[in-house]
Amino acid sequence: MFHYYNHYLNLKKEVYLLVKTEAESIAKRFEIAATKLYRSNNFIISIIENNLKSQAKFIDLLNSIEPFNYDELKEFSKETNLALIYIVPFGKNKKIIGYSNVPVSKFFHKIYNNTPDKIIFHKENNLILYNYKGKYSKAFIITGITAAKYFQAKKRFTIDNLIKAIVSHRKEVINIKIINGNLNKMKIVLKQDKYFIVTLPFKGVNGKIIQITIDATHGVKIIKNFKHNLIVFLSVIIVVAIVVSILLYILQKKYFQSLQNYERKLFTQEKYASLGRSAALIAHEIRNPVNVVSMGLQRLKYETELSEDDEYLNLINTMIAELSRINNTIELFLDYSKPLKVNKEKILLKNLISEILSFFKNSNLEISININDNFFINADKNLMKQLFTNLIKNAYENRETTLLKISAKDNIITFENNGVLKKIDCEKIFEPYYTTKIKGSGLGLAIVKKIVESHNWEISCTVEGDVIEFKIITDN
Repeated sequence: MFHYYNHYLNLKKEVYLLVKTEAESIAKRFEIAATKLYRSNNFIISIIENNLKSQAKFIDLLNSIEPFNYDELKEFSKETNLALIYIVPFGKNKKIIGYSNVPVSKFFHKIYNNTPDKIIFHKENNLILYNYKGKYSKAFIITGITAAKYFQAKKRFTIDNLIKAIVSHRKEVINIKIINGNLNKMKIVLKQDKYFIVTLPFKGVNGKIIQITIDATHGVKIIKNFKHNLIVFLSVIIVVAIVVSILLYILQKKYFQSLQNYERKLFTQEKYASLGRSAALIAHEIRNPVNVVSMGLQRLKYETELSEDDEYLNLINTMIAELSRINNTIELFLDYSKPLKVNKEKILLKNLISEILSFFKNSNLEISININDNFFINADKNLMKQLFTNLIKNAYENRETTLLKISAKDNIITFENNGVLKKIDCEKIFEPYYTTKIKGSGLGLAIVKKIVESHNWEISCTVEGDVIEFKIITDN
């Protein structure tokens, strides 16, 4: 009897130890996923808040210099991908100026009466807003973006859904709760010979406890039927643990991939919005004075031609050429900062390349084209002209280049030219302002990469000896 009782106690101890180990395993996986869920959400909100706040600060500064009107706010909203912009002057009975591409009349008073310098969530309209108290224009600046995907992701990736996923894949887990309280170590209680109630500290969040309810039927059965049933139960637990671990890994991998894509998209939107604002300032502050100077030089050129003074005429022609170069640089910068709209159509590649090459003349450059007569690409024709023109121009502007090879096979388009004498960093060559040319703007190849990415294609660069090769992988 004592032997069986001892055996019973040992089995009971083993079952409790198993429950403890299993609960720790479940809690650890749950804790890691839940903690990352909390931190990822806070990180995304921080990015959105900083973006909206920086846009509001910039609007506040511009509005203090020259007040916006409706059309200007509308244009600014398009450039920066903002869903709405409102400028609400301090005080009463003052005119509110605003633009929105979503209906806001029903809830605008809630935005306006919200605490300044605080992010606002409006799920009904899929909006995230920021109410900024202006420092320069004496007005509240309200900015907002549409965030339907964020709300969908947040609704999908929640603690409740995480719990449901674990409970649905683990038959022995009846429920998981996060409750308030403090606990130093794990506690296991068997209730009515049916449930193990396991409570343990939630390390990811202070002042919270994880409570896991586990079905005790199998454990009690093991205790009653001794060691044989205990072994069977352990085998089932191991199989279930492996299956759930794989499922949790797949779920977490998909979740983090969606978050990374969303963060990358937000970063790209913020980068192009910043470039758009810079381009607008450059066009306003530089282009107009340059045009005035250019007109003055044209007048001086005309008068100098009449006086037949060759020295001054050469000087004026040089100055006009330099002003033209400045204008070209501004145009490139504006092209790079503008958002691209892709209208795809079926294009015969060989005809398009031939059309572009007809605009280039260089007796020292030999051109080799190896493109099938039936090679088509599905792309925006105007953007392709700009892309291929930039790549061909890159070879033409190099005085050392004697041979340019253009070929296409399968879904790869290749541009290859010799004459590369300077060291080129292929990792930086597509970055804005990186150039090895004395008078280069560093935007030609950056625009090439932007066009390629707008078509969801890929581009790479390799240098061997004095030969540089660009490969464009299309989706054909």
